[in-house]
Amino acid sequence: MSLSKSVIHPSLTGPSLPSGSPTKSFGQQPPSHEDTAGLIAESQRPGTSGSEVVASFTSSKGKENQYRLSQVAPRREKGKEIVREEEPWDAKNILSFDGGGIRGLYSLLILKLLMNNVRYIEEIYVDGTGASARASSSFHPAKEPLYVSHSPQPSQDDEQEQRSHGNFLPCHYFDYICGTSTGGLIAIMLGRLRMNVEDCITEYQQLAGGVFGNPRTFHQTFLPTFWMNRPKYDAANLEAIIKRVVSRRGETSTDDVERYFHTGQGMCRTFVFAYKKAGHDDNQRSGTEFEKPYIFRSYDHFPRTKNGSDISNRLRNPGSASSYPLWMIARATTAAPLYFAPMQVSLSDESPEPSKFPFKRILTGLAPPKPSPTTSRPVTFIDGGFGPANNPSKEAFHEVTLSNERIGTLVSIGTGRGSADKFHTRLLKFVKNGISAVGDPLPADQSMKFESKRKDHEFGYFRFNEHNGLPDLDFDEWRPKASGNRTQTKIREAFHRWSVDPKVTDAIRLCAIELVERRRLRTADESRWERYATKSYFDCKEDQCTEASDKRWYARDEFRDHLRREHRCMEEEDNLEEIIQRHRTAWRYKPPQAGNGGIN
Repeated sequence: MSLSKSVIHPSLTGPSLPSGSPTKSFGQQPPSHEDTAGLIAESQRPGTSGSEVVASFTSSKGKENQYRLSQVAPRREKGKEIVREEEPWDAKNILSFDGGGIRGLYSLLILKLLMNNVRYIEEIYVDGTGASARASSSFHPAKEPLYVSHSPQPSQDDEQEQRSHGNFLPCHYFDYICGTSTGGLIAIMLGRLRMNVEDCITEYQQLAGGVFGNPRTFHQTFLPTFWMNRPKYDAANLEAIIKRVVSRRGETSTDDVERYFHTGQGMCRTFVFAYKKAGHDDNQRSGTEFEKPYIFRSYDHFPRTKNGSDISNRLRNPGSASSYPLWMIARATTAAPLYFAPMQVSLSDESPEPSKFPFKRILTGLAPPKPSPTTSRPVTFIDGGFGPANNPSKEAFHEVTLSNERIGTLVSIGTGRGSADKFHTRLLKFVKNGISAVGDPLPADQSMKFESKRKDHEFGYFRFNEHNGLPDLDFDEWRPKASGNRTQTKIREAFHRWSVDPKVTDAIRLCAIELVERRRLRTADESRWERYATKSYFDCKEDQCTEASDKRWYARDEFRDHLRREHRCMEEEDNLEEIIQRHRTAWRYKPPQAGNGGIN
């Protein structure tokens, strides 16, 4: 179903709330300080200028707060309506996470803030899209599966926690989620494992405590490397913890910790960055021991470019989806020099075309594609944050636009660091034969500000980061070792210091509006949304089906047509949906494990 022309009313008016509920406009301070306040934020919104008001929220008390709404597509005013000329699936939303070790908790607090603004809008406000009404979860109107959240349910008496807790998943609002270093690990949990933010924070805290709370007694971060070539942390411990996360948060269909990275079509895509060590047989050397950023993708990437062109020079190892276990890719992107041993991965010299893979296996993610008989060689990877990809937003921009896709909204989340901090200064002194330019997040941010305003591809750009907001926080600080409470308090206090800035809350709200608008418009195509939200697909199990052996259906409408056409289900129209359901498979979350505690 195409929505080439949709109407959005500029006034989103909240209905009268039940007795005892807060009757606040969204422009007022939302209920929970941590959940709905903000950090210093910057946003680029093409097409807005002066005092033009293109969105407003009005409470049941008649109070009104107005602010600009960034464009997600070319619009024109028509009376009291805003007409959007776009197909809601065409423009892609991107979520990008910087690298930064323990600072990743800071990034997650920012995302929690954003998603709780999203939740507030989804639950309280209706609009004029005609696509969907208020939603109790981001699955709406698709059915929400069981066990989406593993976090303890808040008390019914705690209204603020109830408001901040819910199944609004980032993978339902972003087409691409990417990251580097610990930002890459976060991207995998949110994108590939389809977690909500609360559960991601829980897993991140447990991982940080299990790793950073257990350093080796003697290691190379405080002794010259020619005396001791021993990373500060045991990589085997990190691998074991990551494998437990994958096993705990993977699909019910398997307990295999070797679950592979690639996913099926029509779903949120994930990609993470690492640096590949130059081999002895490489023809070109860049003057350093490590090459350009290497991208591990959950999807096929075959942009059509000519070799030697300016565009082809910006490509990062195009090819088929990465056929490696999730834990291995997570280890590669987090292999910070001095802290963890590098990760070795066997890479093929060539990436086979997707058509060479068994159709069902490459699309479902249930098994790795069979490699073609090309030469494999061990390749060493280190943390993707030690170079320009530390802020991967620019790399993400090229990844999407070089595939001839248009960007709707790009959200880049930092870690509270500025252009340099003592961690990276120290690394410059210690890393031997390392990367010449340790990652500075500022150049990528400046580049995206410029790109977002270009007339040929305007898009909404939001950068959420407090420059030098955590100046004294080491990459691996975790104090005390048993709980990390002092470190976590330091991060949360830094978050709260900036949470009352009005410019921040405005930018967060504007971003949330853009995300909600596009999600609601997309739900008008119910079959496509069902696939995107639930990873549903249909295998025909009817006897003597001539198409079942080599075809899988990803849209309910198309499978319904197949049943009517091939199996004459017209006469069974009354129970056709029940028949369809018997052939349906979707993502099934595992139930929470006993003792897997909640968020601190």
